Amino acid sequence: MRKFLFVFIFLLAAKFVFAQDESDTVGDSTARGNPIWTISAGQFQADFSGFNSQLKTWGATKTFLPFNTIGINLVGGVNVSRGGNFDAALCFEKILPQQISIGDSLKYNLYGWHFMSSIYGFFIGKPHFVATAGPGIDWGSVKIKGNLNGNETHYKNPFVSPFIRAEFRFVFGRIVFGARASYRYDISKKNWEQDNSTLSTLPNSKISGLGLQFFLGARFGYIEK
Repeated sequence: MRKFLFVFIFLLAAKFVFAQDESDTVGDSTARGNPIWTISAGQFQADFSGFNSQLKTWGATKTFLPFNTIGINLVGGVNVSRGGNFDAALCFEKILPQQISIGDSLKYNLYGWHFMSSIYGFFIGKPHFVATAGPGIDWGSVKIKGNLNGNETHYKNPFVSPFIRAEFRFVFGRIVFGARASYRYDISKKNWEQDNSTLSTLPNSKISGLGLQFFLGARFGYIEK
């Protein structure tokens, strides 16, 4: 239910943030001048050092890796009244599942989602290229389903992580592709919430670290010839 709520918030925020009158759109002849929808895929780090060490002591032959993600992005220019023009980016992604097995009896399945928002980005814009950087907030939830001989325990670690981003985009007509690098720092609680005590409490984890995303999509709206 929460994921659907955040999709709704994503679309509502997009409608508000990227709303521009026609004069604003026509006035920006750079590759940043129209809303751009893209599909993204990437990877970002998290501090699972304590949890991974615990897995090894339990006999795991592998540990959790950096998160792989896939989702949607909305990027483009924003005219903030008299505050000037800025570059904005919204991103909603699913964290792709990972599974750790310990023997035949114990399994941990990791999954989740995150939502990145960055409004006040500064940019260098050309007709077919944009380089931009700015701060933002990433929030979401990493979840783990533990299974011991058919008995399940569900864990979750909601997070709020301020970040900084730097990205570039190439635009040819309506086709857009590019990449984004980011660094986030988790300011929320480190502990895992769990719904029962069938399995052990998990060591604290933080959703902090570097991230890298690639995206491909299309530019919509009026394009100045």
